Amino acid sequence: MGTLGFGVIGTGRFGQHYTRLLREIQGVFLLATASQHENNSEALLENPDIDCVVIASPAATHFEYIKKALKNGKHVLVEKPMVTSAAEAEEIKILIAKSGKIFMVAHQYLYNDYIRALKARIESGDLGEGANINAEHLYPGPIRQDVGVFWDAAPHEMAIIDYLFGPSRVIYAQGIARKVSGAPVDDYVSVDVQFENKVFASLLYNSASLQKTHRIVLTASKGTAIYDDMADDKLKFNLGKEPVIEKISAREPLRSELEHFTSCVRNNTLPLTDIDHGLRVIKNLEMVYEHLN
Repeated sequence: MGTLGFGVIGTGRFGQHYTRLLREIQGVFLLATASQHENNSEALLENPDIDCVVIASPAATHFEYIKKALKNGKHVLVEKPMVTSAAEAEEIKILIAKSGKIFMVAHQYLYNDYIRALKARIESGDLGEGANINAEHLYPGPIRQDVGVFWDAAPHEMAIIDYLFGPSRVIYAQGIARKVSGAPVDDYVSVDVQFENKVFASLLYNSASLQKTHRIVLTASKGTAIYDDMADDKLKFNLGKEPVIEKISAREPLRSELEHFTSCVRNNTLPLTDIDHGLRVIKNLEMVYEHLN
């Protein structure tokens, strides 16, 4: 397989990151970009020279763009949330099977070297048994019009938990969702979640915060791990002695994500974040969202 032709739908912050990286990665060529405002997505999706489509548009548009891309014979990489309901995700799964194309969800933290190092520690047994998670994801907007802060930010934690501890469905959730800033959608969510595999998570989201915070604290029987995306030392462990800072020469997660996607397309292999992973995440998100007051 020669050079892969790419198109990017969505020209916001993430769309701009993808276009930058696609101009830097070898073996790919960015042929076109499109946005809702310019109404040029149809031409991109029907372009026979485009092999792969990256969908980084607003969440409410993902379902239709995914369907059109697959029906036009494109491999698809879609930003989170993949779609906004389990019913949509199930329909996408059927279309993927019919198309024979590679489909991947852009859950970028699963391509983050610090999260991968955390998974290695868990699998080594260093942290012991059980898992209690406290996560805070706060940021100063933008306030989205199509989905609230839960559907915008919680896919990260749901994907990370699925990755770290294996597939498991939500069996209990209780929390609140608020429109603190007067937004048309929720911009503040606090929720406790219990998974079937006995992982417990307490999650806090706020898209009207004055500053950005993304912190995950994992407590198990032998120690604690802290991932702080905003800190210089992003991953620390306390295993009963002095705190240990995990020193990693980390790559840009989006670059690793894109390179994984292109490798899967070239080798016709399933991505780490394939439709089955994406479907589990959407089902758990939907279950939790239904229990927010």
